[in-house]
Formats: sequence, C-alpha cells, structure tokens
Amino acid sequence: MPEATRQATVPGDHACLAGHFPDRPIVPAVLILELVTDAAREVIGALRVAAVRSAKFVSPLAPSQTMDIRLDWDAHAIRFRCERDGQPLAQGVLEYVATR
Repeated sequence: MPEATRQATVPGDHACLAGHFPDRPIVPAVLILELVTDAAREVIGALRVAAVRSAKFVSPLAPSQTMDIRLDWDAHAIRFRCERDGQPLAQGVLEYVATR
C-alpha cells in the first residue's frame, strides 16, 4: 500500500477562523478534511471524495500551527492521520473515485 506525508498550515487570517472561536480560534474539522483531500490529490492525482467512512478529531489545531498529514491508500480508500509534533489531531478513512 503506498504511503506519503505532507504538511499543511492554516494562516491565522484565514476567513474560516472568524467566529470559530473568538477567544481561542481553532481550525474547523471540515477544513482539516479539505487539507487531507488536497494532500491526497497531490500524491494520487485527480480524485473526488465519495464518502467519509470515518473521521475522529482528538485534539484541536490552532491557526498557524503546522500539521503532518500521513496518508496510505488503495484503489478506493485513503486512510489518513494528522499529527502536530507527533501528537494525534485527527484520523479516518475517505472513500474516493479517480476522476481521470
């Protein structure tokens, strides 16, 4: 099964952070999933996420923090694990369809 690691950082002025949350901003889970999908497209190629089979968010990601996105995949599923300084942030499985 192929494996890859990518890094992602959400800048502190990203529009999604307004109001999420005013006194202690955190990166929304949906944006983390978007970053995982972007990383998967970098290594797999054109794809469409067909379903989120599972997703668990265990620690918050603050703006401007860098996370490692670890991916492994087969023909239909991408398993991901997001970490910051070796600490787990999120993990799950996405079902996908190649779009080429």
